[in-house]
Amino acid sequence: MAQTIKGEYLKGLKFTGSTPKKEKTESGEKIRHIPFERDLKPGDVLDAKVTKAGLAIVTADGHKHIVEVTTAQRKQLEADLAKDQGSDTPAA
Repeated sequence: MAQTIKGEYLKGLKFTGSTPKKEKTESGEKIRHIPFERDLKPGDVLDAKVTKAGLAIVTADGHKHIVEVTTAQRKQLEADLAKDQGSDTPAA
């Protein structure tokens, strides 16, 4: 389940991946993967947790990022993430 993280915590973080491109060679067609890098978007976040080190973010490209947060930001994030997790539980 993807977590909702504000864009302010994603500034400076990158999403990396590759796009397939077909190329013709002497021996036939070949697929070549061209790497790319772009700014991380909130939709790329798979999971996020507040830790002692800061905000731990796991992204769809398989990377884990640690973002430093202030005490006030930490309390707000804990409340926001708890609210997100509470919305996943089905109604009784």
